[in-house]
Amino acid sequence: MEQFVLDRIFDPFFTTKEIGQGTGLGLSVVNGILEQHNGALEVQSRVGEGSIFLLYFPVSTQEINNTQEVSTPFSKSTEHILLIDDESIVVNISKNMLEMLNYKVTAFTNSDHALTLFTDDAAQFDLVIVDYGMPVMNGKVFADKVKNIRSNIPIILCTGYGDLIAKEKINQWGMDDVLLKPFAFKELSTIVRKVLA
Repeated sequence: MEQFVLDRIFDPFFTTKEIGQGTGLGLSVVNGILEQHNGALEVQSRVGEGSIFLLYFPVSTQEINNTQEVSTPFSKSTEHILLIDDESIVVNISKNMLEMLNYKVTAFTNSDHALTLFTDDAAQFDLVIVDYGMPVMNGKVFADKVKNIRSNIPIILCTGYGDLIAKEKINQWGMDDVLLKPFAFKELSTIVRKVLA
């Protein structure tokens, strides 16, 4: 890989592939998993020759007890998340990330359809994640309508306008947190868990 590619390979949504052929999240997710386990990742690459990825996980100091049930990194969750973003690629990637964390996810690219479902059965959802910059109905308008139906539902606003939407404004709008695009697996996991807790 050339240096400018090597410098960005762990950036969420960065890809050198054609549109529709890659999400740019694979290495970001791998890096996030390693960080969660206090591990590290090293890359060696030469243009025209190939690349080597070295993944380092810390050695456990615990003794293995064969009578104990082996735990998984993420316990099975019962939480149901409503996810809305007008970009289908962002919806698909975010949905996959959340499902990797064992959440049940219902995702929409159309805010009107999402609102209809929420109106019909608001009690089925534990969290709403909504994009701010959507056509027809932006994230704030959507959140207002959702809060009018169920005032205690937690909401995370997802946005690429981080400098324009301060945390203080999010609180004034009655939302619980903001997730800045592009986000990594670890950031999504941390914010969702914090809001649901």
